[in-house]
Amino acid sequence: MAGSDAELTAVYRTFGVDTEVAFQSCDDLVQGKRTVLSAAALKYADERAPDAAKFLRAKSGTQIATQRTL
Repeated sequence: MAGSDAELTAVYRTFGVDTEVAFQSCDDLVQGKRTVLSAAALKYADERAPDAAKFLRAKSGTQIATQRTL
């Protein structure tokens, strides 16, 4: 990244932050943590995808990924 322009640095920074938020949200749900981030995700899902929100609440604290073939 040394010597890269500001626009490229901003793109990578945004990607890194978004990736970390996604990872942390997944990790929180798997561990069953009740965090501000997981609450915001569930509220968003309640408004836009109620079936997905119901699924996430039912599976919170479980290994969601192990129940499907990846």
